[in-house]
Amino acid sequence: MQPQQPDPGQPPQQPYYPPPQVHYVTAPVRRTSTLAVIGLTLSILGALGGWCMCGIPNIAGGAIGIFAYQETKTEEVAGKGMAVASMVLGALFGLPFLIFGLFFGGMSMIGSAIDSHPTPSPSISATP
Repeated sequence: MQPQQPDPGQPPQQPYYPPPQVHYVTAPVRRTSTLAVIGLTLSILGALGGWCMCGIPNIAGGAIGIFAYQETKTEEVAGKGMAVASMVLGALFGLPFLIFGLFFGGMSMIGSAIDSHPTPSPSISATP
């Protein structure tokens, strides 16, 4: 038998090659710092409504952000950006409350120290 010749009007057939194997490379997953999440949440809540809570969430969020930043210095834990954001928001919105609180608290203490020894009122004595 003779090999079959392709039709003169048809293009020649290409040989079949199997598809290439795909190798997926996954990056190691790092856990996010819980302290960074808590600090950022408190700082955002304090920025939105901290004026009615005397800046306490801002100050707490900034302080927790400092601890979260220390925790995220290693490569094992992610969340350094959240820690920095919580420190910035905590300082930006919490420090004015702290400064004004110390100022007016100090003024109140000075005012009460000055007024702590009131002058005696003249007593009315009955003369016979």
